[in-house]
Amino acid sequence: MSDNIEKYLQETVGLLVNIKKMPDEQLEKLPLYLRHAYRYNLLESEGQSFILTENDDVISKTAGQLKKQSNAIRQYFGMPIVLVINNQSAQLKRKMMSLLEKVQNSRSNIATI
Repeated sequence: MSDNIEKYLQETVGLLVNIKKMPDEQLEKLPLYLRHAYRYNLLESEGQSFILTENDDVISKTAGQLKKQSNAIRQYFGMPIVLVINNQSAQLKRKMMSLLEKVQNSRSNIATI
């Protein structure tokens, strides 16, 4: 899956990334419910590091669950995360896009003050 993400980022936005497996000792920081909910990798690009989380659960998560879990993961690792969601429903896609638009609008409002 990591190869697909690297290829996608290169082809769509021209971003070169390096994706490495997250060390087990770092994963041990997470509570069990988060440790087994995602696959974790370290994504590095242009001097920035991100936690790459890949959700491949058969059971769909709600937008609220994804938001809550991504915030918890960010707090545990102390760095921004990139959330890759596989097998998403149309309803979840719409809800996530709505949440993303709200975040972008709030950032643009802050930037113009």
